[in-house]
Amino acid sequence: RLRVFSGRRARELVVRTTAYRAEGVRVEPTRGGTDRGAIRGRRVVVAAGAVGSSALLGRTTALAPLELPIGERFSFNFVSPVHADYEMPVRAFDGLQMGHYCVEDLPRDGFVIETWFSPPATQSLALPGWMDDLQANMERYAHYACASPLVGSTAGSKVDARFDPEQIWIRLGSEDLDRLKRGLTRTCELFFASTPSPRRVLVNTLRDWSLTPETYRARIAALDSFGDIQISTAHPQGGNCLSADARGVVRPDFRVHHTRDLYVVDASVFPTSLGVNPHWTVMAMA
Repeated sequence: RLRVFSGRRARELVVRTTAYRAEGVRVEPTRGGTDRGAIRGRRVVVAAGAVGSSALLGRTTALAPLELPIGERFSFNFVSPVHADYEMPVRAFDGLQMGHYCVEDLPRDGFVIETWFSPPATQSLALPGWMDDLQANMERYAHYACASPLVGSTAGSKVDARFDPEQIWIRLGSEDLDRLKRGLTRTCELFFASTPSPRRVLVNTLRDWSLTPETYRARIAALDSFGDIQISTAHPQGGNCLSADARGVVRPDFRVHHTRDLYVVDASVFPTSLGVNPHWTVMAMA
């Protein structure tokens, strides 16, 4: 039998400090209520996602003495858009938003290439240029094919529950930038190898965004920081890493280290980013 409590926001877990046994979850008061209530059960399974689960565990003061690395080793997938501008209309908006992907040597290269296309307002956010330049680029909307290298980040970021709401500290390094640059170069290479070839390729940089077969390699190689190019993130992972020892938060049976009847089952237990859409993996674990 399943009972659903709607309109409640989990605030922290109820954990008995003597044996670190989880007994329930404390929730925010309902609208018009005054006291925070607790929903109790024989076991507590946290599945609030990579951000929410770390925030919930981190706000649970009873767990603080265990000194678990809650929120650490947070990672995600990130992309940077590449637009190929063809002479003839492509009308990518008539097809599937995400229709194809390319995987060549993921362990070595560290990226997957995905095609995608969005309605005008959303697609405009992925195009480079300001004011008149952006308008001129948007006027080619029907002529673009768009793809992005999807890169699994290194696990150096953090979900920090000391703040309300929680904050995410993003830390990307040279390895992440190198993977992105390899992915951008390969994506441009594939577009320019197509028949017919696009007249140019656009990358979302602050300057020199219009690339040709002669210029794209040198331009991408010259990127020396993430401040030079737009990226967006998706698929948050990590924060409560699964590990056989206490260097992680969750044991291989998904129970939180040094506790009883407290489990975490979601993408927050991933030790590293998968580098692909993680939904099937999350569902298989659950």
